[in-house]
Amino acid sequence: MALRLRPEMQLPVHMMAPSVFGTEQTRFTSLFFHTVGDRMEMGYVWFDVASGNTGPAEVPIAIRCQLRLDVNRQLTPPISSSRLIDALLKWDAALVAPGVVQPSAPDDAER
Repeated sequence: MALRLRPEMQLPVHMMAPSVFGTEQTRFTSLFFHTVGDRMEMGYVWFDVASGNTGPAEVPIAIRCQLRLDVNRQLTPPISSSRLIDALLKWDAALVAPGVVQPSAPDDAER
């Protein structure tokens, strides 16, 4: 069974880099254009970081999600693999409650 996308979900979507809108610097806007059938549509989309809302509602969800992804990439610094490993080790160590003895592998004498 082949997956068929609705016309408004067909990509590519071309979107300008997100820019900050307003004084609170938690809302980003972008201009976009994409093709629907044989015509090209153009418009704007916004994303409010504080609430997680995107809009306007008549803009296809694929475009609104693309803006959300672009803004999150813009706000999140890239992480190196060594920093990622350190963060995972610290997270793993935080799961172990202080004072709890962790089970160890059996010694050869116990086998």
